[in-house]
Amino acid sequence: MSYLTAEEWHAAGPWPNTLVLSNELPDAFPVYLIVSREAGWREIMVGWDDEQSCLTEVERPLSGGELEAFIIKEAIPPRAGQRFEVNLDALRWLRSVAGSLGNGSMLLTIDYGHVREELYAPHRMNGTLLCYRKHQASDTPLQFPGEQDMTAHVNFSALIDAGKEAGLEPSGLLSQKQFLLEQGLLDELSDHDARDPFSPQARRNRAIRQLLLSDRMSELFKVLIQKKGEPH
Repeated sequence: MSYLTAEEWHAAGPWPNTLVLSNELPDAFPVYLIVSREAGWREIMVGWDDEQSCLTEVERPLSGGELEAFIIKEAIPPRAGQRFEVNLDALRWLRSVAGSLGNGSMLLTIDYGHVREELYAPHRMNGTLLCYRKHQASDTPLQFPGEQDMTAHVNFSALIDAGKEAGLEPSGLLSQKQFLLEQGLLDELSDHDARDPFSPQARRNRAIRQLLLSDRMSELFKVLIQKKGEPH
């Protein structure tokens, strides 16, 4: 089996009648962290505390016009002290993929996140940036540098808008549960001997149930379907 690099993929495009599947990719891109102050929008950067000998947050003016343009376009509400994440790299990635797709192609993006109205709601004063270390969640990204995963919820509204600008039309934004049900996941359930909870059929049924019910993840995870034309 041979693989194409990103450069080879784009050079060989556009690719008609192609499905691109993205599973938890946009949430892995780095984000800008911004906060609203009386003096205007500020960017939260990483500094160094000489007295404590540790990393610390430092607020500075916005670092670029692209970031300011995104804030204006999204109409992010300037609530004093509320933090937001801005994922510009996810939008660049989507535009790049869209540019390589030909007619009849589809981009399927599976990730956890919300539409902008939910992400910018008043109850999200601390944003959605989270860290995971040894199966423990925290909102302290400057602790344990290099030893924890950092992630932020995906802005599906921004991905939809970026896709439209690049020629992709949204065909649906569903919860993972909705998507799996519409694709016939329940048809994969099978009868089994209830006396043997470890039979292959019983394990398969439990796995299906886990996908649909586990810890609200089936609702938090979304599936965004974007198309370029109709398949031949």
